[in-house]
Amino acid sequence: MSIHKRIRFVGAVIALSLITGSALASSPSDFQKLLVDPKAFDAKRVTLVGIADVYGYGFFLYERALRDGKPDFSRSVFVVDKPNRTLPSELDKHWVKVTGQVDARAGGPYGTEPCEIKLDHFDALPIPPLKERRTFGIFRNDTSSPVIFKISGPDGYSTSKLGPSAKTIEGIDDKNTVVASTPAGTLIAKSSISSRSVGKYFDPINRTYYYRITNGKIELVSPTEGKAWLKGHNAIP
Repeated sequence: MSIHKRIRFVGAVIALSLITGSALASSPSDFQKLLVDPKAFDAKRVTLVGIADVYGYGFFLYERALRDGKPDFSRSVFVVDKPNRTLPSELDKHWVKVTGQVDARAGGPYGTEPCEIKLDHFDALPIPPLKERRTFGIFRNDTSSPVIFKISGPDGYSTSKLGPSAKTIEGIDDKNTVVASTPAGTLIAKSSISSRSVGKYFDPINRTYYYRITNGKIELVSPTEGKAWLKGHNAIP
């Protein structure tokens, strides 16, 4: 079914007032309140405006865009649609109004989101979509000991502690440096990666690369192997 048949467009004036109103309000928006305390909204029906990032039969919903026009990837929830239906890729990076029920016990396909929204319906707003399409990397610790993982790029860096077989999902840019160290600071592996590298290691449906951290290496693995790591996470086919 085409996006034109599935989406009901609403008026531009209403759409813009929803977006700018939440951005300029002196009190926190419902989206901001949900991000801070999702348990307070558990099992409640909410309506949110944000940027859709389509992922399988669901999508990440970002609260806002940054000044450079990219979504603010640190502020999002995961919206779950029906398992047997893939959302149209044309929706990707569009502003949408979403209505659904909050599940504060669920954390999205990787368990990293503050909550999930069980989708009732959505409206695509008649506002130009963002041009940015995010590429992700999933990194798994395949050593027998905890590692400190750090990824650096043009916009800064993030770190996380990964136990054996633990995973982290990170947005990757044109140029990133990834480092794995012991908790004491001893280097295990270091590598340069890029979102521009395409080919057999790229998962085009989820726009994801999969990396294994071993002693001395941070190496790409095939999407088939990488998806097998994520059994039980419902957004991976």
